[in-house]
Amino acid sequence: MISLPAALAAPAARTAASLSRLSHVVGRLEKRELLARARVPGSGRRTNATLTEAGFEAVVVAAPGHVAAVREYLMDELEPQEPATPRRIGAAVDAAIKRGQLGMGSGASTPPEPATS
Repeated sequence: MISLPAALAAPAARTAASLSRLSHVVGRLEKRELLARARVPGSGRRTNATLTEAGFEAVVVAAPGHVAAVREYLMDELEPQEPATPRRIGAAVDAAIKRGQLGMGSGASTPPEPATS
């Protein structure tokens, strides 16, 4: 099995999904043997989700089509100067995650101010 990155430790806090909805999605992935989950010992209701080898293969198989769709429906529609904006957005999100602004259990955080250019 392949462990998911630490950046995904609290996915419900980083998405618009409720814990219940996320649990149902994980349950469906588990039934398809793409994900395995196990309770984390200690206090609280904590679960460790691990991508299985089959799950990793599904990601590898889906990646080229996903990249092609992003290029076709987003990047190819932008003017030559516009790709800098998604890059700045991605960098801001990455920096926020690394700083822990989207920390476990904190819910949504205040987004950074948009860059002016």
